[in-house]
Amino acid sequence: LAWGIRDYVDNVQQCEIGEDVFGRIVDPRLGAAPVQGKEGATSIITELDDMGLTMIPSPGLQIDHGLMLINSALKFDQSKPISATNRPKLVISDRCQNTIFALKNFTNQGGKDEATKDPIDCLRYLLMTGADYVDQQEAKRARTWSY
Repeated sequence: LAWGIRDYVDNVQQCEIGEDVFGRIVDPRLGAAPVQGKEGATSIITELDDMGLTMIPSPGLQIDHGLMLINSALKFDQSKPISATNRPKLVISDRCQNTIFALKNFTNQGGKDEATKDPIDCLRYLLMTGADYVDQQEAKRARTWSY
């Protein structure tokens, strides 16, 4: 698309209208990559932050550890019915067809050029941050507190 950083900021902000955003995770290598800013050398994370889009670099780059987290989050006893105590921690919406395809086809053999790597990376980064489900009613109650 030949987009600049401002284009990405505008696109993300447009997509987030009406959403409760608790944080944004970025690939730590990409986010720390040096770029030439108006004031000299900077990083993509800094440039995004300066434009109002705060990004948190994903902790660590251990691919195998991240893949283990994905597998663990999807695991449940398939011989028993799904219940409050027997269910996967990670559930993928049926609207996320690229992620579903990636989960079914990722081999970790193609390196950085593997076709299904990007959705898997997104899941790895999400799980490596310790992200968890946030109940919308709890989130609303938490925002009403003040100090």
